[in-house]
Amino acid sequence: ELLLAAITRDEAAPLQRLLEHNAVQLYTFSGAAEAQSYADSAAALAPLEEAVRSVKAEGMSTDLARAIRQVIDKAQGRRLAAVILASDGRSTQPTSLKDALDLAAGRQIPIFPLRIGSPDPVRDIEVGPVRAQDGVFVNDILAIEAQLSARGLTESTPVRVTLVDERNGATVATQTVSLDPTVGATTVELRTKPTRGGATRYRVEATALADETNTQNNAERVDVTILEGGLRVLYVEGYPRYEYRYLKNALVREQTMQISGLLIEADEQFIQEGTDPIRRFPDTPEELNRYDVVLFGDVDPRGGWLTAAQMNMLLDFVGNEGGGFGLIAGERAAPHRYLGTPLEKLIPVSIDSGFLGRYDAPLVAGYRPRLTAEGQRSRVFRFAADRTANATLFDSLPELYWVARTLGPKPGASVLAEHPTLRTATGAMPIVVTGRYGAGKLFFQATDDTWRWRRHNGELLHDSYWVQVARELMRDARASQDRRYVLRTDRRTYAYG
Repeated sequence: ELLLAAITRDEAAPLQRLLEHNAVQLYTFSGAAEAQSYADSAAALAPLEEAVRSVKAEGMSTDLARAIRQVIDKAQGRRLAAVILASDGRSTQPTSLKDALDLAAGRQIPIFPLRIGSPDPVRDIEVGPVRAQDGVFVNDILAIEAQLSARGLTESTPVRVTLVDERNGATVATQTVSLDPTVGATTVELRTKPTRGGATRYRVEATALADETNTQNNAERVDVTILEGGLRVLYVEGYPRYEYRYLKNALVREQTMQISGLLIEADEQFIQEGTDPIRRFPDTPEELNRYDVVLFGDVDPRGGWLTAAQMNMLLDFVGNEGGGFGLIAGERAAPHRYLGTPLEKLIPVSIDSGFLGRYDAPLVAGYRPRLTAEGQRSRVFRFAADRTANATLFDSLPELYWVARTLGPKPGASVLAEHPTLRTATGAMPIVVTGRYGAGKLFFQATDDTWRWRRHNGELLHDSYWVQVARELMRDARASQDRRYVLRTDRRTYAYG
């Protein structure tokens, strides 16, 4: 626009002045120079002026050096009085501008630059990409993460970011973010609790700067499936330890779940617990595939209640059918009794064969697990919509005592919580670990003390944790039933090498 205004001002006076003594050839260039229009007298001004007005900046690159060389070469020895070059001076191609200028100087062709643009960068805010879980349940905390990029800022600038439910146009979350000009991108997390089920589109929108000209990139959308219930969980436990009693109660009370409990060491007359009780582990894939998630407590896979065929069936349930599997460690069997069995593949940590569950002395010193960066982002430990409030709630949890020693997470696994002092050869001792096996999700908890979290907090945080664990293990297909293809990765970030 600046260029056209300069050349066509005063009834194209600059072009008329040139045509008094010269012929004018108009070239446009992106990667290569292309001839557009030619005029050798004032009488031919109209087509040349129209050609200038019709120029559009539609190229995908800028190669200044190549354009200059091509214009000189196309003269084929004829004398060029000058090259008038309209440019902002930037070239996107790794070619040598000095060589092109030396070529022009060697042929005594002066280059007159029309310097276009402003030394001040355009102020612009861009939203994207936006990420969210594929599916959450009604009244769950939904976290939507968006990146904000800013250009042209000279100082830290506050920007208001809103989350809009496009089904009804309601603003469901708001946050003010300070954008630092020295930082490439800033991540903001907006949280809400959806109250209606179904496919929902959310819009993350940043308020435009006062002098921002391009506002089309100030918003980005993401689709989320809000589920209304029906998650089926099979929980198998060895004996009625505290972890079993309170975990089972938490899942039974959750109205969006159906739970089948199986207590292996119970008497034959014992009525198995749950909303859908069973008396044995499923014998067929059809029986097992009724469930979305299978949780094992402190059970011995070699104890005679599980056959080799059932183990392989469970592997297929996770790896091919996309079911979730979790193991909660205990003093008797888990995880050391899984070493060397087919089910070892479903445990996202490397088992320490030297740790058999018991300690030589009573555990009198407690510890509080430490959340990793991945754990802070995970919905497993999401107790409040506000990040600061969530951290405060987690820090208020009572101490744990027992921990199953392992050799650390397997490659590709994500550690959500770790021991504050115990170490493995590769890092801190993991307490809560997630991973993938084929199409399914994995979970491992190295303590059986989360029942202690009920102290001072009642059932709120303890139950919320276990409900979120079950939902984290939910089949991906539950949230993507309308998709023909689903691309999965086994972790959120990858390190080079």
